[in-house]
Amino acid sequence: MYDRIRKALAQPRADLWILVLATLLVAPSIPTGLAADDFLHELVLSGSSRIAGFHRNALDLFRFASLDANRNLMNDGVFPWWTDPDVRFAFFRPVASITHWLDQTLWPANGPLLHVHSILWSLAALLGVRALYRAVDDVGKGATWAASLALALYALDDTRGPPVAWVANRAEIVGCALSVWAITLHHRSANGKNRGAAWLAPACLGVALFASEGSIAVTAYLFAHALFLEDGPLKRRLARLAPYAAVVLAWSALYRALGYGVRGSGVYFDPIASTGEFFTALPARFSMLWLAQLGGPWAEGWNMYPVMFPAVAVVVAVLAVLAMLAAVLLFAPLVRDDKVARFWALGAVLATIPACTAFPADRLLPWVGIGAMGLTARFFAAFVEGTLPQAPFYGPVSRVGAASIIVVHLVAGPLQLPLRARGIVQIRETLERADRSVPSDATVPHRAIVYVNPPADPLASYIPIRRAALGIPFARLQRWLVTGSGASTLERLDDRTLRVRIDGGLLKLPSEILFRDIEKHPFVVGDDISLDELRVTIAAVTPDGRPLEYVARFSRPLEDPTYLWLIWKNGSYAPFTPPAIGAKIIIPSADWLSTAYGPDSPITKALDAHPAQGM
Repeated sequence: MYDRIRKALAQPRADLWILVLATLLVAPSIPTGLAADDFLHELVLSGSSRIAGFHRNALDLFRFASLDANRNLMNDGVFPWWTDPDVRFAFFRPVASITHWLDQTLWPANGPLLHVHSILWSLAALLGVRALYRAVDDVGKGATWAASLALALYALDDTRGPPVAWVANRAEIVGCALSVWAITLHHRSANGKNRGAAWLAPACLGVALFASEGSIAVTAYLFAHALFLEDGPLKRRLARLAPYAAVVLAWSALYRALGYGVRGSGVYFDPIASTGEFFTALPARFSMLWLAQLGGPWAEGWNMYPVMFPAVAVVVAVLAVLAMLAAVLLFAPLVRDDKVARFWALGAVLATIPACTAFPADRLLPWVGIGAMGLTARFFAAFVEGTLPQAPFYGPVSRVGAASIIVVHLVAGPLQLPLRARGIVQIRETLERADRSVPSDATVPHRAIVYVNPPADPLASYIPIRRAALGIPFARLQRWLVTGSGASTLERLDDRTLRVRIDGGLLKLPSEILFRDIEKHPFVVGDDISLDELRVTIAAVTPDGRPLEYVARFSRPLEDPTYLWLIWKNGSYAPFTPPAIGAKIIIPSADWLSTAYGPDSPITKALDAHPAQGM
């Protein structure tokens, strides 16, 4: 089998067939439609002012929360009442925004063509990665077909699917497609093959940074290149990195001067402004990303394990540690003896750190995968060629490792890739099911919707965004009392007032702490949040400052016909009647299976024995 793989990858057109196959495997994304932030982008690009907080320049697509817009978005009910008014997560990505502007100009709201556009960028990224593997392949000892193997491992890996699946996530692909050339051109320049590349490489990095902040990960490979792949005194090698440092510093200064960055979020961290929180979150995020990169469970699952499957979180954490230890055991002898292996290994490890500024997700792995798959291919090629270092017990370990690479990366990965490329479908269907259950008649724009218990913020937040983009009537404002991550109790105090108590407190889900860093801005008893139609007064908090009980006073009697009360039940919203004065109602936590797949889904029925609390 190994010899067949070697011969197939040594063919002159092997890379062409790999690129064709990789493109075909992500093509299932084409008919999957649009969801969530896709409609936010459409709203901004169209110049609509239907949601005041999102009326901005077309090249400013990635400013999600900022001081000048937060209050409007809270009043409209796009943001929940527990949002920190000073929260900011705004990303300066004009290059990526231009690609979306082209979509809006050339084929507006044409979902299939938007996905085709993303696939073309994905192909461009693969071509850039191929050029890098080819450029580095001739350094040191190694089989000549290793570059094609590295390309196959990278291009066919299922983690390539999520960035393509969601049009709004194109920035990661664009950034990767541009930034990878910074490493390739630097390599050519450092080896004297192209002196003009010394100026072009920093320019590629600069443009890439304005497509995605994740592009800064290529500096990890530039540093590793200086350490392991260049000749001469270390001081001179590091001095070659000065132009890149200048580009990063200039980009960072402009970025902050224009008001971009993250602040006050419990999900996104600025490593400089929130150093302690970043390093606290780093081990778990790093482990989950590498577990996914090594072929384990998808990194996104880590965000839901504590709520849906608490026991699984411990198992997955242990699995991540074991997988990383196994990888170290497998690759260490080669890394010790092979400078190219050291380059790939250090580059991949350091490139993971920027990805840890956000919650774990496979969409953050394009840059990590470059080094991880380069190293994996280097090992596999050396194993097949019989040039692996000799070490005690390493023979059996290397045989198991080589077989695992075939199973995990050359069989399971490509089989999963088409499914991952359709990953937006489940999100879209869940959000659309929620939207369909909310009235959209001509009276809705004159009413205020009160959601009792959306399972998660997106199932309320995206409804007015989607409707504004599609021209569907939506409420003049909306509010929600709790999320379905835990059971809660509603007690009617008078004609306008409810006491709300949440088992275990609010802000359990990543989607909830997205809008508030509870460690830096905890709630205290007596806090007042005043919005149109609603005033919230905190009555009790958890030890870590999360709302445990609060009093919600509305501007009108709860039975006022301008209020439309809805409760999440059996996978969608249903009409709700507030309790009578003096009465209490217990609201169970959400049934996550019916929420994600709908109550009639075969998956929900098959797993109905799972102890998720339904309504």
